[in-house]
Amino acid sequence: MPVPDPLQPDLPQPEVPQPLRRVLPAVRWEAVTNGQSGAQVWSSRRHVLKVVARQGLARPLHAELLRLRWLAGRLPVPEVVGYEVTPDAEYLAVARLPAVLAVEPLHVLEPGDIIVDDSEFDLEPSMKSGMPITITSCTAGWV
Repeated sequence: MPVPDPLQPDLPQPEVPQPLRRVLPAVRWEAVTNGQSGAQVWSSRRHVLKVVARQGLARPLHAELLRLRWLAGRLPVPEVVGYEVTPDAEYLAVARLPAVLAVEPLHVLEPGDIIVDDSEFDLEPSMKSGMPITITSCTAGWV
């Protein structure tokens, strides 16, 4: 699956499998090109869609799905909207978090002005007190 060129005026839209179309609204997706995962990443106003070409039996997005489900309630992570595997690709759709990307110019130019307010998130008590969470009970692995 070729990664779209962000300089092309009419980027192709992702081919969303039918089961995901039932849970994702019909929108125009924008390619996200600043990631490091090697996945094709698409965003809309409310959702993010990751697409990874299948290579053998590996399913990296399934592992990410398991980690997101395990972290939910422990840390502010995106809500999983859907996951699908086709013969050619693996798809993970999540809801966008109410946040600003760390690469936004405000963060790059004025890092001292950034205030993190965790009061809007329902975090487990150990996170509010600054205690680390233990990941040993997560079966997804942290490679």
